[in-house]
Amino acid sequence: MATDLANQLQATLGDTYTIERELGGGGMSRVFMAEERALGRRVVVKVLSPQLAAGVSAERFRREIQLTARLQHPHIVPILTTGEADGLPYYTMPFVEGESLRVRLMRTGAMAAQPAIGILRDVAKALAFAHEKGVIHRDIKPDNILIAGNTAAVSDFGIAKALVASRVDLEPSTLTELGMAIGTPQYMAPEQAVADPDADHRVDIYAFGCVAYELLAGEPPFAGRAPSALLRAHVLEAATPISAKRGDVGEPLAELIDRCLQKDPEDRPVSAAEIVQALDNIAFATTPSRSNAAPVSETLSIAVLPFASLSGDAENDHFADGLTDEVITDLSMIRTLRVISRQSAMRLKGTDKDVQTIARELGVRYVLTGSVRRAGSNLRLTAQLVDAKADSPLWAEKFSGTLDDVFEIQEKLSRQIVDALRLRLTPAEDRRIAERPIADVRAYEFYLLARQQIWSFTKPSLDRALQLVNQARDIVGDNELLLAAKGLIYWQYVNVGLVPLARYDEYMEKAEECVAAIFSMNPESAKGHSLRGSIRNNRADPQGAIWDFKRALALDPNDPEALLWLGYVYAVSGRVPMAKALMERLQQVDPLTSINLSMFGIVEMMDGAFVEALRWTRRSVDVDPTNPSHRMMHAWALAANGRRDDAATLLDAVTHDAEQMTWARLAPAMAAALRGDRAGVLQCMTAELRTAAASDDIFSWWSADCFALVGEAEAALDYLESAVRLGFINYPFLTEHEPFLSSIRGDPRFGRLMENVRSAWAAFE
Repeated sequence: MATDLANQLQATLGDTYTIERELGGGGMSRVFMAEERALGRRVVVKVLSPQLAAGVSAERFRREIQLTARLQHPHIVPILTTGEADGLPYYTMPFVEGESLRVRLMRTGAMAAQPAIGILRDVAKALAFAHEKGVIHRDIKPDNILIAGNTAAVSDFGIAKALVASRVDLEPSTLTELGMAIGTPQYMAPEQAVADPDADHRVDIYAFGCVAYELLAGEPPFAGRAPSALLRAHVLEAATPISAKRGDVGEPLAELIDRCLQKDPEDRPVSAAEIVQALDNIAFATTPSRSNAAPVSETLSIAVLPFASLSGDAENDHFADGLTDEVITDLSMIRTLRVISRQSAMRLKGTDKDVQTIARELGVRYVLTGSVRRAGSNLRLTAQLVDAKADSPLWAEKFSGTLDDVFEIQEKLSRQIVDALRLRLTPAEDRRIAERPIADVRAYEFYLLARQQIWSFTKPSLDRALQLVNQARDIVGDNELLLAAKGLIYWQYVNVGLVPLARYDEYMEKAEECVAAIFSMNPESAKGHSLRGSIRNNRADPQGAIWDFKRALALDPNDPEALLWLGYVYAVSGRVPMAKALMERLQQVDPLTSINLSMFGIVEMMDGAFVEALRWTRRSVDVDPTNPSHRMMHAWALAANGRRDDAATLLDAVTHDAEQMTWARLAPAMAAALRGDRAGVLQCMTAELRTAAASDDIFSWWSADCFALVGEAEAALDYLESAVRLGFINYPFLTEHEPFLSSIRGDPRFGRLMENVRSAWAAFE
């Protein structure tokens, strides 16, 4: 849908450029993709927001940009042209084929040292060149660093200077507000945070330190705080040393980052050129040929296969599975190790595939296999760690003891793996491996059995899981793991639609009570943040959900649930590149779980890639053919690809198989809509179902589609408004790609709604 600004911009650009689509933006600008006709190349057009453009002389801005355009350097994205559209200054830059460092971080999490150093050297070289020319960036952050291949380039150089120099109103208060608008709180130097008029190039060095910290820690200093608290922290608090976040960061690199983050500019490196020299020295010293440690360019990866139970009964099967689960949990907390999740690992239980085949299919280098024999209170565990790349065992070990020794055996096993892989732990990681999460063995067994039941996604299994968790709590009282399991059970009752709609709030409140209790015990609980993120997502609080999922991943970088739902929130919010990056990262840790495959299909659909969406949803159904939610998603992907009859037939089967699930009762309405059966849709959409639809964004979206397909425009718009209210603000999808809303796109009410969606989409995060 063309907006007034897009039309005005196209009129201003004339025949020189053709506007293709809006890419998004934020507080500073609206960003468009365009084609430069003469050269047949793509460019990015950035139009200043009215807030920043107010009081700016477009002519002065143009002159300042012309000076900045002289910055010609391999690691600086150049400015091509500048102008004015409808009173708003704009400028153009080449479109860089690649991705932003923000998206790269979403895909990788904390980076291995060697590629991080390579990116940082490129950024430091760009800063050194610009600073020598008297140009300060003032907003260095991953979003403004573009990655093409293995090369980094910095964009938007000189924009801050141009904005300040072109102001007509030079009141101090105005300049202070402008300085705050240009910077980003997560990366803002102390002198910038207090609007020091004498702030110089060293604000970029501080921001560079924040970016370097984030590349290695997975989050910038002081992450997880509100903007005002962030600014205070930059001014008053010392950042936690990077060595406390990463055990494999050498002292020279840790010291360089610490110097960049000093509060007093005088204590930082004098220049970016000094940083380049320091990084050159560090890179030379840490090349694999000069180090006995594991290669710094490689993120180590491991799959812990389910331990075989040699005791011959179902109870001990669960015990062996639980031990597997806990070893995975121990290793997942290590930031420098990629660990295949419990869900994917358990799908390989009893497999006859060889270790090399498993490693290749999962994309890992190391595989742990083992067995457990339990006879009464006696316990014997054997384990072998294999380097699948070299096709050779690293070590094999036997552990013996009694049931009371299970935690000690588990810790010994985890530490043997750490030693074999030559991993260096932070003090926090070392403490986590030593922790005894549930001290009583019997309570621990109840917990393990409950975990098995939670993943079955049926009401009887969740009822049984709740009973087991309560039995464990009767023995040991409140406990972080037990509370997380209990909260997850209550959330699953609602998420899967296994309780009446009238009880949704009751169950969500119980889940929230569990979260509060977890944080009273451990404010830095990864499980607590992941659970609260899921609850916030259901409560139509996408910003809060994103905050929690990011904190969960900072604490547990291999958490598949946090990756899954963070990707989902980004997808429905119209940040598809970040959503795709998270889905790719999720496939690296949990490639065999059906919901992850189905979610990748949703993300591709949100980008209008319906053929790719169908490929992922088909895989999800192949993995879990009885799951009604995956079958419904697959049906919608079939319909989006023009196969409406096949989709309706599949939805008929869901209707027959999943009557007890509240939201699966939408399946017959979807089937009727695809057949053009208006009466069938109206009959299926009972008052209860309509109320339920208004409480879930996907439910609302699909309901809007159903009504739009049979010409019920007002009802379709009602549910589309509901989806938007619940956080569905993917503007490009709703206005361009969504295949079933064409009948209402010309409605004035749709146009008004989409203007609101566009504003929310552009301003998101």
